[in-house]
Amino acid sequence: MNELELNSQLSDVDFKKNVIKQLIKDFELIGYKLKLKQDATTIELIDEIAFKLIEIENAKASDLIKIAYVVDLGEEIYKAAVSKIDVKRYSDLAFEILKRDAYKVYLRSKF
Repeated sequence: MNELELNSQLSDVDFKKNVIKQLIKDFELIGYKLKLKQDATTIELIDEIAFKLIEIENAKASDLIKIAYVVDLGEEIYKAAVSKIDVKRYSDLAFEILKRDAYKVYLRSKF
């Protein structure tokens, strides 16, 4: 799923609400509060998640992998995102987290 496909899915208000609930739940499982607005755009969601990832890494770097585990990101996807040196690594990881949680919500709606 690329950003265009994700935007398309998130245009459905109920779907987006469920994705946001899933994201909040996943972050709470590792002890962090994530505040997301229901009317946020995909870019705004990615930005907020990225800011939270920076906060997590600054607080306790080992918790960064915990969110990847909770979200069920593949190891290769996680490593590819965090191997970047610049700040883009956080937005890349945030996009992957958003995409994965959106996929979980999609699967639950189908089965």
